[in-house]
Amino acid sequence: MKKNALFLSLLFLTGFIFGQSNLTLTFSAIENTSYVQLDSVRVINLTQNCDTVLHWPDTSLNLSYVGIAEFRSQDDLLQVFQNYPNPAKDKTTISVYLPKNDDVIVSIINSHGKTELVGNFSLEGGIHNFIFSPGKAHFYIFSVLSSFGTSSIKILCSNLISRQNPVLNHNGLKNSQLEKRPTNIRQRFTFNPDDELLINGIYGSLNSWILDNPESNQKYIFQFAFNIACPEQPTVEYGNQIYYTVQIFNQCWLKENLNIGQIIPLLEYMEDNEIIEKHCSYNDLDSCSKYGGLYQWDEMMQYSSQQINQGICPDGWHIPTDMEWTILEGSVDSQFGAEDIEWETEGFRGFDVGCNLKSTNGFSNNGNGNNMFGFDALPGGNHYQQPGIDGFWWTSQSSFSYAWYRTMNSYQDGSGRSSEFKEMSHSVRCIMDNYVSDPVADFSFSPVHGIAPLTVSFIDESTKNPENWLWDFGDGNSSIERNPYHVYQDTGVYFVSLTVFNQFGADTYVSLYPIIVIDEGGGEPCPGIEAVNYGGKIYNTILIGEQCWLKENLDIGEMIPCEQDMEDNGIIEKYCYDDNPENCDIYGGLYQFEEMMQYSTQSDLKGICPDGWHLPNDEEWKILEGTVDSQFPSGDPEWNKTGWRGMDAGLNLKSPIGWVGGGSGTNLYGFQSLPGGHSLPDGTYTNLGGVGYWWSYNDTLGSNGMYRRQNFEEDRIYRNSLNNQHGLSIRCIKNQ
Repeated sequence: MKKNALFLSLLFLTGFIFGQSNLTLTFSAIENTSYVQLDSVRVINLTQNCDTVLHWPDTSLNLSYVGIAEFRSQDDLLQVFQNYPNPAKDKTTISVYLPKNDDVIVSIINSHGKTELVGNFSLEGGIHNFIFSPGKAHFYIFSVLSSFGTSSIKILCSNLISRQNPVLNHNGLKNSQLEKRPTNIRQRFTFNPDDELLINGIYGSLNSWILDNPESNQKYIFQFAFNIACPEQPTVEYGNQIYYTVQIFNQCWLKENLNIGQIIPLLEYMEDNEIIEKHCSYNDLDSCSKYGGLYQWDEMMQYSSQQINQGICPDGWHIPTDMEWTILEGSVDSQFGAEDIEWETEGFRGFDVGCNLKSTNGFSNNGNGNNMFGFDALPGGNHYQQPGIDGFWWTSQSSFSYAWYRTMNSYQDGSGRSSEFKEMSHSVRCIMDNYVSDPVADFSFSPVHGIAPLTVSFIDESTKNPENWLWDFGDGNSSIERNPYHVYQDTGVYFVSLTVFNQFGADTYVSLYPIIVIDEGGGEPCPGIEAVNYGGKIYNTILIGEQCWLKENLDIGEMIPCEQDMEDNGIIEKYCYDDNPENCDIYGGLYQFEEMMQYSTQSDLKGICPDGWHLPNDEEWKILEGTVDSQFPSGDPEWNKTGWRGMDAGLNLKSPIGWVGGGSGTNLYGFQSLPGGHSLPDGTYTNLGGVGYWWSYNDTLGSNGMYRRQNFEEDRIYRNSLNNQHGLSIRCIKNQ
């Protein structure tokens, strides 16, 4: 049994039974209103002090929990860390973590999709450094394939040089004291609903942060624009004053200190009298006009201690929490990210956060900032200190008679964090509510295979006017207006951006998953049976020689988490790579051997195939291989071997897109095999995008089953036996 079995037994023995639940977090990214491709996403559980990392094209995280959940261990996964410096100039360093000794394949792909470098390395477990010197391309993808998975990063190049070809050197095992994880992060990612998550999206050298407590499925959009007006609300009219807004990654702030309420003398305390009151330096309204009002903490909070609190802010805005200030600081500091322990300390912290947030004027002693992010912090002073030297801003966090605040001054490039008596008067900034929520609407395409109309489906069609839609398939045609609802598109893998115009303006949506369009290739449908409707899904057919095959991997059954073994329970069960149902839509399901056979050994076994179809046996696979190979025909002794066999059978069966490292095929016969990876008996997944695995029918229910494998770096096909607890893809062949 797998690792959840003992855990479930312990729950039973203690007298508690919990139903298993699933929660999916999905990620995409924009820069202002244009789609950008995330390099990676790091999800940090602040409640349980652990984290996990996703690398593109993995854009969703499926969380299964039974009371307390246990998920993927990052110590068991290959990891490629973002290069430094990035953007790269003459050369840059890339760190790769390998859990144990292994043979790995490292490839460099340029911006046109061409593989410029590929190499095999036998590496010890640990962190390795690679030194990369770019060629003439604008960016590259650095990818590593191992038995522990596939991981990749995007490398941006800041200045193009005369070097014709890129150069990559392995610089050895890393011996520095740098840990592969911050010391305050545990090994395993655990989650319960309503845990507080700090989510870091990485795009090139930029980091964007989201703080949330998800209780159900969520779709997050990382914003990478900064120092622009917030796209949804460039200005706010409040109390007869116009406030400008500023976008700083995933936060939208008012660009000025708040100046609302009735002035009272500095020596008077504010009261809970249903009148907003403020102090002004020198008791001078002109000072409030320039620096904003000064407010005692209780007045600012409107005499509530609720942490997320509108207080005296406009509708739709609230007083920033201590953590929201931390996210701001970590987003703009050049050395310390929002997750860094640096921000948990008191006193002045960070490297240049204050310099980057301070206004370019108003601070004494040449202490102005560069205002890089448009926050325009001013030194408004406080209850006892005159303006010009320090600025103080409240947070909504408090403890008894004290509350937390931030400060920036004329003498420091960092920002200060401390607590103060609530009776002190400080400045106030407001932050927009729920700025990192779900998109207003999402859209999807069907089908994802075949050059055919991509049909758009909106969550809410009633508000959308299809008369003027602008599409961007990432192919340079973002300004071309295409036929609404049905879009014909060439072969490729796309994240699609769609701008929809209506009477209220324009909204831009981004597909949350890649749209894969596959050339149907050669071959013809089987005579008299072009397609099969099975389990609510349409499967096309392909005639290869005298064999009739389904053209897609089987995707039937109820998805279960990979940690759970399939059972003989009368229900067809399947795994979806990374427990993400979208991967089943693209690559088909993954099945353990006995589940595929439905626990039977009868000849011409139907298994989980449709009526009139059956699981291909070892001999039927050999006939297919001999039919499509250019050198070894069916019946040749070559096909009786184990290991890699043939000349180009794999090349001719593989899809023309979707394989990493330039390893796609010709799809000469229309079989269009895809690299769906597989599941391991320990409850993990590996090799999506690099390797495809398919079971063949076997008349024994021993511990192993026969299978076929195709790799991105191989033109041949692999044959051997494999432990039947693995989850592999399935193709079905028509009965004679």
